[in-house]
Formats: sequence, C-alpha cells, structure tokens
Amino acid sequence: MRVRLTSSLLVAVALAACSPAVVTPTPTPNGSAVVVVGSAGPATPAGGGQSAKPTTAGRPASAFRKVLSGLGPKGEVTAEMALQAFALTIAPLPGITPPDGPRDGLDADAAMAWIGQTWTDLTVEQQAAISAALAPLADPFQTVASTGATVTDPPRAVLAAWPPMIAAAAPDCGLFYADGSAGPKPISTAVQPYLDTMRTAVDAIAGHLHRAAVPHLSICLVPDGVMLAPSLALLWDATGTEVGMPASCSVLLNSATLGAIEASGDLGYRIAFETYLCFARTADQSETLASSLARHVPSWALGGSAAWAAATVATESLGGVGSSVNDAWVAYLSAPETTVVQRWTDAIGLFAQVDADQPSAWDVLDQVVLGADELDSFYAATGRRQSFIDRWAAGYFRDASRGADWDIVGPGIPSDTPEAGSIEVANGEQEEMAAPALAVSMADLSTSADVTVLAGNHLRVHDGVQDLRDVRNQAYCTKDGGGDACRCPDKTPGAGRPPLPSLGTEAKLALTGMEFKGSATIAGLSLEDYCGPLPSEAPDAGIWSMLFWSPDLGDSAPPLLAAYTCDGLHSTWKAIFLPSISGLTETFDLKLDLDPVAHLDLHRDIPPDKLSPATVLEYSIDFELVSDTDPPVFRVTGTKTEIQGPKTWVFPPREFGSDAPLELKNVSLETQLKPYKAYQHPFRAQALADCGQ
Repeated sequence: MRVRLTSSLLVAVALAACSPAVVTPTPTPNGSAVVVVGSAGPATPAGGGQSAKPTTAGRPASAFRKVLSGLGPKGEVTAEMALQAFALTIAPLPGITPPDGPRDGLDADAAMAWIGQTWTDLTVEQQAAISAALAPLADPFQTVASTGATVTDPPRAVLAAWPPMIAAAAPDCGLFYADGSAGPKPISTAVQPYLDTMRTAVDAIAGHLHRAAVPHLSICLVPDGVMLAPSLALLWDATGTEVGMPASCSVLLNSATLGAIEASGDLGYRIAFETYLCFARTADQSETLASSLARHVPSWALGGSAAWAAATVATESLGGVGSSVNDAWVAYLSAPETTVVQRWTDAIGLFAQVDADQPSAWDVLDQVVLGADELDSFYAATGRRQSFIDRWAAGYFRDASRGADWDIVGPGIPSDTPEAGSIEVANGEQEEMAAPALAVSMADLSTSADVTVLAGNHLRVHDGVQDLRDVRNQAYCTKDGGGDACRCPDKTPGAGRPPLPSLGTEAKLALTGMEFKGSATIAGLSLEDYCGPLPSEAPDAGIWSMLFWSPDLGDSAPPLLAAYTCDGLHSTWKAIFLPSISGLTETFDLKLDLDPVAHLDLHRDIPPDKLSPATVLEYSIDFELVSDTDPPVFRVTGTKTEIQGPKTWVFPPREFGSDAPLELKNVSLETQLKPYKAYQHPFRAQALADCGQ
C-alpha cells in the first residue's frame, strides 16, 4: 500500500530503495502503540445527526484523529490531509505542519492509502520528499542476492529543503514464501518470533479468503527513527517497484514501539492487521499495483475490514486482541449517527454486524475493497438486505434479551452502549426522528397517547414483548386496557376500522438511514381524534340537501348542480352536474366525512347551438363545508375558464354560489325539487330511494 510514483521518479526511487542508508528526520515521540482510530463522542439525541468530529470520548483529540476528521461527506480525501497523515506517521515533510494533539493512534497504512489516492495532486518536491522518506523501507527481497549478500548501494537522490541524510542500520527482515518454504537469507533470532506470528496470520487469512496474497512475504524490525507509526504494510512488484503485478508484501514493525505493543497484548492483532492488508490490496489478482494505487478504496472499507479481520484472526489463532482494538469499538459504539463514509478502523462494528447477518463477512471482504465507490462498497458489504437493515440500528441498544439483532457481538468488543435519544408523545403531539445517510439513530419512546402512530422508513420497534420490523405507517393502541380500549364507538367515522394492535407505552425505536437517510414520525392521537366525532342531533344528523341555481335564472329553471346525503353533514354527498342537459350530465361524490373541503375539477365541451359558438368550460372548485354556522353553509372558491374560439375568459363560477355562502337545508332533495314538477331525472329517484323520503 505505497504511493504511485510518476514515471520520472520510478527509476530513481527503485534504485534508492535498494540502499540501506536512511533519511532520518528527528522523529516526533509516539506516545502509544494504539493503531485504531475513528470518530467518537457521545451519541446525538434522536432527530439530529453528526459527522465524524476530531473528538474522542473522555480524552483530548489526538493529532491523527483530527486529520481523520477531514474526510469529506462522501469519504473524500484531500492532498493536505494525506500529507499531514504522512508527516505524522512516516516522517516529517517540508512545509507541512500536522495538527496539535497527542501522538497516539498513528496509522501509517491510512496515510499511505491517502497518499496513493492524491499522488497526482502533490508537487514534484512533495513527491520527492515522500519517496526519499520511504527509501529505507525497500522490498527486502530486492536487497539480498540469492547468496544472501547485500546488493551494492545505488546513488542516492538529493532533495532540497530536507534534513541531512544520516546513516542507519537496515531493517532486520525475516523473508519467507507463501508456500511455506524459507526465504533467501537466514532469519535472526530477534525476528523469528514475529515471523512465526505472521505465518500463522497468513495461513488463517488465506484459509478464510480461500486464496493466497503474494508469493513473497516478509516481516521487518525497523530501526528507531525510520518511521513514526508502530507498523506499516507495503507491497511491491517483482522488480521492487509499484508498477507491475504484486509479488512481495512486507510487514514493518517499529522497534521503538514493540515493547509497548507486546506489553499491551496487541502484537498478534497488529501483525494480523498488517498481514490482512497484504491480502486486501490483492483482492483482484489480475490487477497491477499501479492500477490498485490509482483506484480509490473507501477508508472505512479498508480500515474497517482490516480491524475486523485482524481481531477475528487474533482471537482465533493468536491469543486475543489486547487493548488497541478497544478504541475502534468505542468509536463505533459511541457514535451511531456517524456516517459510515467518515469512518476508518471504527467501521469494525459494521463488519461485525455484517458477519452476524451473513454466514461470514469473509465472503464479501474482497468485493468490499474492490467497490467502485463508497456506495458500491457498502452494497457489497451489506447486500442491502432487509435483514441487515433491521439489525443495524437495533444492535446499538446492546440488549440481547430482546433478541440477537438487538445486540452487537464481535472480536474484542467492549460493553460500551451509546445513550439513546428520548421521545415523548401525548394526545395531540408529534415528534420527528432522523438518521443520517449510511448511519443509524436510536431513541427511547414514552407515550401517554390513546393511539400512537409510527411512520417511517427502516424503523424497528421493540416494546419489551413485541419486536416489530420495518414499521412503515401503523397506528397502535397505547391506551390502558389493550386493543379493545381503542375500539371506535358505533356511528363514528372509524367504527368500521379493524381493531388496533397494542403497543407498550415504553418502547425502543431503531431507525436505519440507508443511502437516502432515515426518517420517522411519532404522533399521539386521542381516541376521539382517531375515530372521529359521534354524530350529533344538530346540525350534523339527519338528511341534508343542496341546490345551486344560476343567478341569471333564479328558481325558474332546474339547478345546475344538486346534491344530497342521508348520513348527516360530515359524510359523502352524492352530486350531479347539469342534470337537465342531455349529454353533459355528470355524477360524482363530495367526500366530506374526514376533510371539510372537497375539490372538484370539471371539463365540458358544449357544441354550437344556433348562433352560439362551441364552448369549452373548465371548472376548478373547492367546496368548503362550514358546519359551525346556523344554518350551515358551503363556501365556494375557485375559477371557471370559458373558451370560445380564440377568446378565453377566466372568472369566479357564480353559478356555483361563489358570490356568497350557500345555505344548506336539512330536508330531502325531493323536498327541495318540489318547485320543479316537470323535472324528472333518475338522480331524483335515486335520492328518494336512498333516503326514503
């Protein structure tokens, strides 16, 4: 996982890489052997979201964590970010000032990945400085001949504005082959224990992935001052450069930090972490190193898969994970609303949840690191399966008593649990809940409402008894007495609705935000609001009717529109338009049972009649029922458009009573039509039959 060199530097760096001499800037003290990094901090309450921030719960933000916080909203890496990471983890660079903060959590692999992604954005001077700093970390298979003798040193590159070169001992490397045979030179007693651990890690990872990494493998003890971070993995082609097919991978251990690593019990995890990266960069075994370095691998995909794979292998084969993986877990567990694309090794939890959902996360790791972009890698990891969506947010509650999905398990996981948000609703109240894209949100719900309506996308609910998945839009009875307590009274609009399912008044809400974010609405309704009002004797009971006359004709002609209902004001009215004109008549409903406003669109083509030209009529009308007046009225608003040839007029539809509110009468339509003895129409007979008057 090294930088992609420009053609003008390839030859010079390939030659310089063979030299045991080293450019040794004054190293910045490395206060810890911890490799894992990631966003952390207290969980944001439901309804809000957070991005990765340069904070770590309970301690000052490290310098490297501040660099990590520069990941863009889509996981973008800038050249400045890459240079700062390199200056923190490998060697200082001229003109680059890293952030202040503790020098713990230094991750050279992240720095090298970012340098590779932004190489063409760097200046020639920056590229040369980076190449010189990496020269001592050459492919050890190229620095020894078949007899084990050191190859003659080539000329060194000379860099401006760079500290004087200081001779230093070459890394002590143990070389071996993927088939298990010994390497081309003897292995020192100092290196042998680390080589044995790496062999175990190689065999374990190859067994899980069902493939080899590269034919040549090595582990090297790097002298103090050559690099700042505790460890690093580098890949090479057969000529010791980074152009052709991968042939060699070196795991480099910083001798200055080995004591702390071993004391913390992290050695197996760290060697497994670096060894996995030898495999990750060869996921496509037909891809050259030049192509691999040019391709963007999402930071979370590389760092998270390495942390999970290393912790798994260390737990299975290397005696445990020690303490360093704890930081990655804490960052994942404490910040559920941090989007995946702004994570690094703290994506370990995502892979653990994938592993719980899949037969094995090992089956998808290669596809994840080969993803074309952040979403492609995310889909490769999760399959966008509903089963994963259901468990992702729920797991953060860490409560296995509610079912396996409501906990997160994984190698080295601590007991940390994020603080859930709090949502309370009562009758007439509504609250919102949100999860950022590719992140989750969690909340404790307390409801005192008679009926609680839960609507959302990817919402899971647990009330201590029921586990409800993918709740989209459902009303629940949360009134004392259970489901029967929410049965709608007879004669109310909701009387015919099926019984409501019950829900406990205290529940856990787990909301997953996929690529389009997550949202949920929690509303409390009184039983009266849910069921609708009981019919009253006045003014809503009985039989009602309405007639609209043309103002120009008064009551000397049949109405242009007539309507009736037998079920009271707040109901569905049967209406007819132009009942007396053959060919233009239309019947329709005015639904006023739940909404006091009914909208009507009408279109009529009136043929020419004698001297009258053909006319097109367009109506767009709202009928608003106002039932708190005496008598009740309809307020009519809208427009009438009349078109005759090239002329168009738009005006209020006065024939429908737009000049003044229309009074309603609590009598049958038959009674209303008595002045029109000659007017007979099937609609009139229908009204008489329906209402029985």
